Amino acid sequence: LVPTYTVLFMFFLVLSGGWLFVAERKHNTLLRLRAAPLSDTQILAGKWLPCLALSLFQGWFLFLGGQWLFGMHWGSQPLYVLGALTATSFAAVGLTVFVASLARTETQVSVYGTLLVLILGGLSGALMPRDLMPEQMRTISLLTPPAWSLEAILHAITEPEPDRLRIGRACGVLLAFGLVFTLLARWRMDLRS
Repeated sequence: LVPTYTVLFMFFLVLSGGWLFVAERKHNTLLRLRAAPLSDTQILAGKWLPCLALSLFQGWFLFLGGQWLFGMHWGSQPLYVLGALTATSFAAVGLTVFVASLARTETQVSVYGTLLVLILGGLSGALMPRDLMPEQMRTISLLTPPAWSLEAILHAITEPEPDRLRIGRACGVLLAFGLVFTLLARWRMDLRS
């Protein structure tokens, strides 16, 4: 329960991060930043890094809470879990800036973000275990970042000797998702307006 909800909540960062971007556009903060000798990439990184820190804190906090409140075990290799949570944060923040690059109002962030995260959660196994899904849906679920996150985290927690390559592959896919989303946001985002 804790791993699946943690992953889902980490992707709900899309809402708060998206609202931040919209508010900055609305209050012309981005215009003021453009007056500084900063590149668009540096401005985007300045928004991206605090979101990453928030996501990391949220993931680690929920896992520590799960351990403390429910006695959840982190598996034989807790560093694998931390690595998977970090890669999940990277993907979630990439998705956050991508949604923020598409939305122009707080309402759009709410609608796009909520629908997207719930659809990803449903497809990925965060709302219903992938083992209960038909084979075709299990394959389709691998098109979603939360499925790869759950693949890494659940494998690290449940296997006595977790496969480092399996977890590494899942983390690599998450990092690729995060990079692609961030590059799409950078391409799509008009930081000059």
